[in-house]
Amino acid sequence: SKLKIIQKLNNENNFNASNILYKEIISKEKLNNLYISSIAVHASYTLINASYVENTNRYIDDISFYINNINDDLESYISYKKELEFLLIVTVIDFNKTAYQDNANVLELYYEIMNSNLVSSSVKERVKKIHEFQLYK
Repeated sequence: SKLKIIQKLNNENNFNASNILYKEIISKEKLNNLYISSIAVHASYTLINASYVENTNRYIDDISFYINNINDDLESYISYKKELEFLLIVTVIDFNKTAYQDNANVLELYYEIMNSNLVSSSVKERVKKIHEFQLYK
């Protein structure tokens, strides 16, 4: 299956090829929202990691595409979506070499995540650690 191929490609750090396959699955396969959201979450985390591994910002638009394909009506995916939105902004800040504490969008999203009843405590903890790291690095 394509997912096994994607796993193999990711293990080989062939993120460009796996990105193409992720897009094919989300765009061409007739899947329900749960499967699309699950694949989109996996693709987002993978490409955020790939951005740092390859030291490139070329995946930023693709990550946005995947995050936008995480269905807002699936309550169990809200935590993932919020964390990924946060990580995407942090990634852009890192690659643009701008000041984290001066970015209103990331700070607003941070407080939204921390004050949300829909975001899991484990996601809040991870986001808090990243927030503190970014503030004091």
